[in-house]
Amino acid sequence: IANAEESAEDAVISAIRGGLKQYANNALVDGGRATWPTNPFDALSEKPAGYTENGDYANVDGEWTFIEYESGNGEITHQRADNSRWTWIYNPGTQDGDEAKIGYIGERTRLAE
Repeated sequence: IANAEESAEDAVISAIRGGLKQYANNALVDGGRATWPTNPFDALSEKPAGYTENGDYANVDGEWTFIEYESGNGEITHQRADNSRWTWIYNPGTQDGDEAKIGYIGERTRLAE
């Protein structure tokens, strides 16, 4: 089951990465600069099952959330059926001005309980 959930997480993160790439291309065409959105889930045409906008760590099996920090960075979080919680750091990059640039998504990390 853990392998299946890890694969499902990989699929969601891969979809987010693809959505961010398309979002950046659209921003480049529309505004002349490739940028990413503040919330990475906004780059998806369809949010994953279990996505909520409560702004807190996922705390229900199958839940996906995004937590935005005051710095502008944030975390993508997911809770598996075994109640383990996983996070990916999200940096949207610089979203405006002459120094606009895309950010990055970090590696999967288990949230300490």
